[in-house]
Amino acid sequence: MDLPEFDPSTRASMDGQVSDTLDFKEWFDSKGAAFQAKWLGPGRYELWQKGKITFRDLVDQNGRELTLKQLAELADD
Repeated sequence: MDLPEFDPSTRASMDGQVSDTLDFKEWFDSKGAAFQAKWLGPGRYELWQKGKITFRDLVDQNGRELTLKQLAELADD
């Protein structure tokens, strides 16, 4: 079975092909608030929206997701 060829300057996303220069933050910023809040959850969304945490803050150095309590403590520092 032949697969369609994609322009090498794109990559797959849940929205179809996107530019290979588009990073996750830019893609996420292009989504509406309802999508963002649902994806992050209300507590993480509030901290992120207020600029108290970044996407890097969501996980520890081993890639494990931080709890909302841990994130809130991080935001208070």
